[in-house]
Amino acid sequence: MKKILNKNLSRDESTRKRRELILETAIECFVLKGFHQTSIRDIANSASISLGGLYNHFDSKDALISEIAVLEAVELEKFEMILAKYNDPLVAIEKFSSEYLHYIQQQPNATLTVEITAEAIRNPIIAEGFIANRKKMSESISSVLSKGIELKQFDPKMNTKEVAELIIDLVEGLGLRSAFLGKKTSKVSRASLQYMIKKCLSI
Repeated sequence: MKKILNKNLSRDESTRKRRELILETAIECFVLKGFHQTSIRDIANSASISLGGLYNHFDSKDALISEIAVLEAVELEKFEMILAKYNDPLVAIEKFSSEYLHYIQQQPNATLTVEITAEAIRNPIIAEGFIANRKKMSESISSVLSKGIELKQFDPKMNTKEVAELIIDLVEGLGLRSAFLGKKTSKVSRASLQYMIKKCLSI
């Protein structure tokens, strides 16, 4: 999709908007064609900018993916806010898992997750930003789990860090399965997810 920048912008604002445009376009291309099937020229053409103009902002596809990790960090903040919003630890975990599932099962998000995961496995440097994002979210979940233990709501024998990681794995796995099958997660699957989490955490 061709996009046009507003010419009545300050230089700094124009630079910021152009970077955003390039990143948004890169994400669209990665989702549509895949990371390796997308060339820098494809992104430049889709963004309606010159190849040189793109290289002024990003010198490679790896640089683009690293910047996408920064965008992901901002996107994930809303889920950390959900975890912090509720005083009841179980409610916080249930609300988080429900909202994160809704997010991850969206086709563009699921496709981008798979593309980035595959590339991150091949390239540890790319993985760093996304690992940091996951660690931050996992720590937020772990903090809620610790609070649940203090309130004698959750099993004190659990390893909160490991369980936090497994909760993310469980939600992402269900979301990606739904995207793979091309349909939203069923009511039964959502209820089963909450049941498993509750049984896992309860004393």
